[in-house]
Amino acid sequence: MSSSRFSATRPYRWCRGSQGSLREYVGKPRDPSSTEFLYVTVWNDVESIRSFAGERWQEAVITPGEEHLLKDTWISHYETIEAG
Repeated sequence: MSSSRFSATRPYRWCRGSQGSLREYVGKPRDPSSTEFLYVTVWNDVESIRSFAGERWQEAVITPGEEHLLKDTWISHYETIEAG
């Protein structure tokens, strides 16, 4: 599976429907030579993230057998705020 196909389809099938998962977005690079993709999830609360990801919820969750598709991962958590 190519990295673009992995990034564009896999996370949606994996997280969609998880309790507390509200929205998911995949961003692809505009630069065609880049292999970096962005995956953003929006959750109801931190407890929903913990329920989905487990004890190591502050680390990227990669399913077994897919590590070879990823060169590097990083994760950050943010709280949303109302603008305006």
